[in-house]
Amino acid sequence: MKNIKFYLLIIIGFLSTLNSQSQIQVLTGIENGSYFQQALDMNKLLPQQNKLNGTDSIMLDFLDIRSSAGSNINFDLLVDEQHPAKAAMMQIDVLLLKRTEDLIHETHLTEDLLILMPLCMEEIHLVSKEGNNITGIESLEGKTVGIGTRSEGSYSTALRIQNSSKIPWINKNLSSQEALKYLLLDRIDAFFILGSAPLKLLNINPLASPMTLQLTSLENVNHWADSYQAAVISKEKYLWLKTDIQTFSLSSVVVINKSKLSDQDLEDLKVWRSITIENLEKLKTEGHQSWETVIEEWDSDIWPLLE
Repeated sequence: MKNIKFYLLIIIGFLSTLNSQSQIQVLTGIENGSYFQQALDMNKLLPQQNKLNGTDSIMLDFLDIRSSAGSNINFDLLVDEQHPAKAAMMQIDVLLLKRTEDLIHETHLTEDLLILMPLCMEEIHLVSKEGNNITGIESLEGKTVGIGTRSEGSYSTALRIQNSSKIPWINKNLSSQEALKYLLLDRIDAFFILGSAPLKLLNINPLASPMTLQLTSLENVNHWADSYQAAVISKEKYLWLKTDIQTFSLSSVVVINKSKLSDQDLEDLKVWRSITIENLEKLKTEGHQSWETVIEEWDSDIWPLLE
């Protein structure tokens, strides 16, 4: 009888070990956005996980990829201890803004967050249409501008540009998809959107569009862009773009909440990172175009990296 109990305990322990091989839930962005596509690209390279479903063993993708509205909601869900997400993709300026808010309000939302790995650079797009007389940041004065919703990273970046540049435009909280429709209907003059060019939302054939889109070069008015990196969106990125556009960019990162992680989670996250790094050249040639601007080294002075 004792031997039977002993072997039962061994079997239960073995099954528990199998069952612990669970997916890492990662928050990305909208399904036609670069974050979501990058996550799909990485999942193709990662080993599947073995998980029990009752008495059956099933194989699952390494990452449990979840679409979302954007970087800000990703942050909120990642720091929510009741939410299962253990990793999230977001713009680094959202993370830095949240740390500033922690200092101001004496909160601790960011203290358990680490960078798993940097991803790619994202360009700031100021989108309008021909005839709206948008020639730069200063020309937005008095205009109505879509800045994203509170869930999107574009929202934080656009507000930072406005506050630092001191250009008094009128903000309109619209998702990127809504902003494109509002632009067509002349209900806004322009909108901001962030992402690695070419953005699928803007990848429009001009022959099939009822309006001619326009991107505007950005100037560092009142030093709003001092903490961003100068960038160029080449005219080859969009069929309707007539000239290269001078803009600014910022890095996207995978962020993890260490307070949610088991020892097995930590090992899985390191596997995710190492396989991604080992396959960067393959990702650049076979994955989403945003991999062309992948950041291969991270400065831990900006934000601590998982060791």
